[in-house]
Amino acid sequence: GNNIVFEVKTRATAPLRYEIKNYIDYLDYEIVKFRGHHSSFEREFYDLIRGGLLKYIMQMKIGRM
Repeated sequence: GNNIVFEVKTRATAPLRYEIKNYIDYLDYEIVKFRGHHSSFEREFYDLIRGGLLKYIMQMKIGRM
């Protein structure tokens, strides 16, 4: 099978980033499955890509491309 390695490194998981004031509640959050809305690689990957593309979308709108 395919082995996928997902390293978060210095990037906090989605729940931690969205509720940093309550970070203590999410210290036990784990990525335990591949697909799904919560605790998944899919959720983290979607959030990573969305954040990266947002700046380009804004540049296109500002530049009227």
